[in-house]
Amino acid sequence: IAAVLALLCIASIVCIALGIMALIGWSIGMIEAVIVTTSVGFSVDYIVHYAIAFVQAPVQGRHERLKHAFVEVGISVVSGGITTLGAAVFLLCATLNFFVRFGSFLVVTIFVSIIIANLLFMSLMAIMGPEGDQGSIPVMWKRLKGMCSRCRTSAATTPTMTRGTA
Repeated sequence: IAAVLALLCIASIVCIALGIMALIGWSIGMIEAVIVTTSVGFSVDYIVHYAIAFVQAPVQGRHERLKHAFVEVGISVVSGGITTLGAAVFLLCATLNFFVRFGSFLVVTIFVSIIIANLLFMSLMAIMGPEGDQGSIPVMWKRLKGMCSRCRTSAATTPTMTRGTA
């Protein structure tokens, strides 16, 4: 469930950034196409950090996992966003149109990314995120193997009917 929530939040970041691009009157040209392809990469970063910290938390409940994720990576996520925004601001002062557009799109994408990651994604994880061993691949594999072995043993012990008997 964490991966689905992360995917939805990343898609919303890209859609919001593209919507803002359309609102300010940008048309899709070569520069914008390059910028759009990089937006997915910038959108993923903060959400993935929170998702990993949440899923791998040593506690079981959603709210405890939420607290753990914010304590473990929250300051790093926000600091990374601030430094990226700081670097992008310098691009706004460039003389080449590509760098100015890239800088403005980067500022919008990073700002929206930080907001969505901290508010929407973490709220969704608090409401619907995995609890206990839910979503753990080794646990799911063990359960699947157990189900398959029960199916085999029940099939082996069930008598089969042969033709002519009823």
